Amino acid sequence: MDNAPCYKARITIAQFQEDDIELLKWPANSPDLNPIEGVWNRMKAQIAQQKPRPTSKEVMQAVI
Repeated sequence: MDNAPCYKARITIAQFQEDDIELLKWPANSPDLNPIEGVWNRMKAQIAQQKPRPTSKEVMQAVI
C-alpha cells in the first residue's frame, strides 16, 4: 500500500473490510526498504568516479 489512488478507492477499501484485512498507515514517501537499492547507488557512484566511456567494454571493466 503506497497511498496510490487505486488503493484508496471505496470499492477497494470495502473489499479489505469485508475480508477483515487491517490496513497500516504508510507515509506518502516512505523510504525504499529493499536493501539492494543501496547497493545499486554505491555501485553507480563507484563507476562514475572511474568515468568510463559509454562502451560496453569500458563499463564492464569499471563494474569489475
